[in-house]
Order: sequence, then C-alpha cells, then structure tokens
Amino acid sequence: MRNRWILTFLIAPMGVSATARADDVPPANPSWNVGRTPGMPKQWFGRLQLGFRSTAPSEQQDLLSTDGYGPSPRFVVGTDFTELLTRIVGVGAWADYAYRWATPPTSGPTLTESVFAFGASVSVLPLGWESSGVLLAPKLGYGWSWMSIGGHAEPVGAVAYGADLGIVWPRAHVTLTMGWLNGPTRAPGALGRHSNFGGVSLLVGGAIDG
Repeated sequence: MRNRWILTFLIAPMGVSATARADDVPPANPSWNVGRTPGMPKQWFGRLQLGFRSTAPSEQQDLLSTDGYGPSPRFVVGTDFTELLTRIVGVGAWADYAYRWATPPTSGPTLTESVFAFGASVSVLPLGWESSGVLLAPKLGYGWSWMSIGGHAEPVGAVAYGADLGIVWPRAHVTLTMGWLNGPTRAPGALGRHSNFGGVSLLVGGAIDG
C-alpha cells in the first residue's frame, strides 16, 4: 500500500505537466488567419489595362463636328485595385487617363483633349476570383477634361459614373473589359457648349492578386 501511494505521488505531477504542455499548443486557427475563410485564398486583386474609348455625344461635339473635328477615339490607360470582402464581392478604387486628338480636313489647328478621372467601385465576380469568368463593376467618381484647339486649356470637371463588364483569367493574369463612362460637363470655353468626356471603352490588360 505504501508503494502504491509513492507511485501515485510521482506520477501525478507528470500528468499535470503534460496537461500544461498541451495547453501551450497554438490554436489550429491562429489570430493572423482570422478573416481568411476556407475557399478564399485571395484577398485582393489589381488590374492595369490599355485600350480605346469612344467620344460620347454632346452639344460640344456636334459643334466641333461642324468645324471638321470628328468624334475621334480616345486612347485610355486604366487601373483599379479591389479588396475582396467575400469570394464574389469586393470594393475598391479606380483611375484612368484618356487622350484624343483630331485634325480637320482643312489646314486648321489640331484639337486635343486630356481626361483624368478617379473614384470608387464595387466588383461582383459570380464565380469567384479563382475561376475564369465574368466581372461586373459599377463605379462612381469625378473627372476633369482639358480641351484645346491650338491654345491653353482650362479644365472642366464633372461627376463621372459608369460600369465595367469584363472577363478575367486569373491564372494567366489577363483581363478583357468593355466599359461605359458618363462625364457630362459644362462648356469648356466661352464659345463652347455642354460637353461629355465619357464614352464606351474596350480595354485589355493584366492582373495581379494576393
């Protein structure tokens, strides 16, 4: 009996020590992994795209067309960054720069127009970012247009809104996007009319994610 008590006295502290070591094991889902749910290995993505945008109809463009300056397409550089809230919905920011020029058939000065716009967007990916599929992104922001015919241009600004409808290939890091932007502004000069720096765009580019 005495030996049994001695054995119990020696073994009990070992059991307590083993329990304490088990409590020290880090949890299976540590704090740095909270929010990264299963099935959502990516938390953000960004795009850089190049392409062309049409010139939206406006009173100013009608006046320019009368003088021989047709609605020439704009060259566009666009970028955006999106933080994924779920596998299919994200919020982010966008910006793009557009430039166009037009020369009349007569020996008149060249028309140039630069446009810079930026804002916020909501992205919806029905199949998730990990799968190739459709991307729909309504966007809202503000933009400025500098329009000049052989002289100094004063910027005119306006609220800009529109949407992108695109296809993404995350594994290839390639995107193809058709977009629409509306930017109705006041007249760009004393003799001008109401203008619009928006239009329909077709862009192709690359994507990164992480």
